[in-house]
Amino acid sequence: MRPAKYQHTIYHLVFDAMHLFMFIFVACLFFILTPGIILSLPPKGSKTIVAATHALVFATVWTLIHKFVWDWGIQNGWISGGRHKMLEGMTLRLCNEAKGTYQDGYCFDSAGNEIRN
Repeated sequence: MRPAKYQHTIYHLVFDAMHLFMFIFVACLFFILTPGIILSLPPKGSKTIVAATHALVFATVWTLIHKFVWDWGIQNGWISGGRHKMLEGMTLRLCNEAKGTYQDGYCFDSAGNEIRN
């Protein structure tokens, strides 16, 4: 269970839930694929058709690369959260090596005490 001091902070409500790295990645991808930034598809199309086409391009690119970006972020320490959360250096792998139980980003021993690095 998460300590009470972390329950309702802005960090927890926004960035912990959204994974800051992926949030920034999606924002950059959206910006790059906005009509007129890199390209405008179809050329000379109406505003609605261009927006719909770019929505499909965004969805396709996101679907094809988000898992790769997520895995890369985890491997390089840019993503923490969910089952890959780091808390003061404790990861799922380190918790397993310490014979602990990993729950909500925290590692506990058999007596229920938190294990820290």
